[in-house]
Amino acid sequence: MSERNNVTEQGDIHPLAKKFLWLDSPKVKKNFIWLSVSGLVMTTVLMIFYPNKHPAPWEVGPMKLIAYGVIGGFAYTFVVLSAKPLFAMLSRPENFYGEGDDHDV
Repeated sequence: MSERNNVTEQGDIHPLAKKFLWLDSPKVKKNFIWLSVSGLVMTTVLMIFYPNKHPAPWEVGPMKLIAYGVIGGFAYTFVVLSAKPLFAMLSRPENFYGEGDDHDV
């Protein structure tokens, strides 16, 4: 805790970042998962009371509550698994831009 106070007293931190120092407290770090869980519960409750006007074909019965979770899980898995092939396809060698060469000088 004293380390964080030293940072703010010394002025080694950007002025706009000082407003978010409360996110560094151990209490926030420990209980951050409950923010996600409460958002999930609130979304589920809202979907029960305010259903879609034109539901998708897979939103029948209990699938209504988990359909978007399943779709989101597959989408997330696709993004994570496509990272390696995309990196191999888009990356360039370290000397691609010739930063180490002094021939232009």
